[in-house]
Amino acid sequence: MDAVTVELQARRRACLIRFVAGLGAVAAIVVFSFFFIDRQIAGLLRPHFYGDPIFVALTFIAKPLAPAAALILALIATRNYLRGGSLTAREDEMLRLSLAIVVSAALAVQLKILFGRTWPETWVNNNPSWFVNGVYGFFPLTDSRGFASFPSGHTTVVAALAGAVSRLWPKLRFVGVIATALVGIGLLGATYHWFSDIVAGAVLGFVTGLAAAGIGKSQPNAL
Repeated sequence: MDAVTVELQARRRACLIRFVAGLGAVAAIVVFSFFFIDRQIAGLLRPHFYGDPIFVALTFIAKPLAPAAALILALIATRNYLRGGSLTAREDEMLRLSLAIVVSAALAVQLKILFGRTWPETWVNNNPSWFVNGVYGFFPLTDSRGFASFPSGHTTVVAALAGAVSRLWPKLRFVGVIATALVGIGLLGATYHWFSDIVAGAVLGFVTGLAAAGIGKSQPNAL
């Protein structure tokens, strides 16, 4: 086994260890938040900011991302089919960015079903919630909009944007980070999500964005 192969395997092992350690850290934060932070933060913020138009407006930053990404994917695919040949450098970048957002949105939907967490508030069809019914918890494999709080889909897609931008255009990473922070603040202030929903969505989206932006690349861009 040559030195290059040994080094590559070592990097892969180190990457796997970091991934597992990071996953464990996120799980620990979610569990801790579930018991000691989520209801406390929501209880403090709700009397002052629930439904506040400023916080609600911040959540709309993420709203157009998934539809726009799907449209961009369709346009690039159609243009490439009609024109033939390989993608331009800009098309390749936009394809990776859009793929990151679309995949992260799909993952969030499936994880919502898997975890089946109740919302802070009652939104649809008198769904059980903490502030209305005192219902708080995870009800796995509940395929219902009333049990779809975890992870935050809005945070997931905007964090996917942040992750992809960090990989594709490192100098612009601050744009994605700021957008993710603003969406998280909006969701928390408006009592649309629990704190741990937002944390999980941010991690899921950012990692998905980094991964999707790096598909097919032998070496990632410097972050």
